[in-house]
Amino acid sequence: MKIKKAQHYCLARIALVFPILMAMAPCPAASAQQAEYKFPAVEDLPVTEGLQNPFLKPDGTLVKSKEEWPAQREYLKAMLIHYQYGTVPPNPEKIDLERVSSKEILDGKGILDLFNVTVSRNGKSVTLHCSLYRPNKPGKFPVVIKNDRDVKEKDNIVSKAIDMGYAIAKYAREDLAKDSRQNVRKGGAYDLYPEYTWGSIGVWAWGYQLVIDAFEQMDVIDMDKIVTTGHSRGGKTALAGAIFDERIAIAGPNSSGLGGTASARFFETGQREQKIQVHVVPHAHWWSPEYYKFANNEQVMPFDAHFNLIVLAPRPVHNAHATEDYWANPYGTELAQRAAMKVYKWLDAEDNLALHWRPGGHDQTLGDWVALMDFADLYFFKRDNGNVFNRRIYPDAPLPVTWEVP
Repeated sequence: MKIKKAQHYCLARIALVFPILMAMAPCPAASAQQAEYKFPAVEDLPVTEGLQNPFLKPDGTLVKSKEEWPAQREYLKAMLIHYQYGTVPPNPEKIDLERVSSKEILDGKGILDLFNVTVSRNGKSVTLHCSLYRPNKPGKFPVVIKNDRDVKEKDNIVSKAIDMGYAIAKYAREDLAKDSRQNVRKGGAYDLYPEYTWGSIGVWAWGYQLVIDAFEQMDVIDMDKIVTTGHSRGGKTALAGAIFDERIAIAGPNSSGLGGTASARFFETGQREQKIQVHVVPHAHWWSPEYYKFANNEQVMPFDAHFNLIVLAPRPVHNAHATEDYWANPYGTELAQRAAMKVYKWLDAEDNLALHWRPGGHDQTLGDWVALMDFADLYFFKRDNGNVFNRRIYPDAPLPVTWEVP
């Protein structure tokens, strides 16, 4: 399996038809979320059939060539920002890095570094607690960064990662925004950036930028080999982290479900359907207020989960899921992946999009970690460890797509 290295477009250097500028570091351009798109109010959106057409441009015409893709990708990203994530601030101009401790672990095989990252703005500050597990030897290592409730990781996962030559970093996402409907857009990073409309998924995803900024000062990470991961709501966050920061080489969401890589509109017959209405009360803090207007109104959504994948194309995505994790919608996940694959194939990057299945339920297991690092080995080092990706578990499911690639 050959994996094509993704190009990192900088639209400030490309002549474009539309007023689109890159939102992602390292390109020194204005943010897509500030571009002058006029998105309709939810109540004015038309009904859409199937998985929506990613080649439909803002003026109603269709993309005709690969040269138009960077501009179109930024338009799709602006759409997701408007209707789902909310606006997200750029990298802070300055972070304060505090190295808390460093010690050997696993009988000397690894090192555990604890560090804190503090951001200050508008007379307020927030501190993110982080950990880094790395091989105990000289060098700079590829890293998998996980957002989570705490900074601890299981010994067997750390040991396997170190054996494979990887570091694992974790950060406590609730340092930035509490995971509580009682704290909707209050406290943490919200107080530093009150003018932004982000929900907690966007806030947590912004945490990846802070960790990567810290790595730029620590001199132990290969900055070209950064991978995100996270499970469930953390999987949604890992995907968003890569959307908002191009320094991330691979997005690795795990069982991300609705709002991540699973469709909001297509479900396996007989299984519970996790639609937006389910989240209106318990998870009102996760997304932009616009997103919840689609509750019981998914038929007018101008996007679905395949856009969360396509907006990264041709950058690599490893999408991990479990065959019996029905609440996270494996059926809708596979359909969205297949729709996104049409775009990746069009960009000659089909090996950059991987879906890995394992038996079982809602979890992030050692096997999920190994599959992610196996995929990273393929992309970074052209090292094939024999894992199987893109196996279909719904081979007879019709793909609800009426559009074709240019």
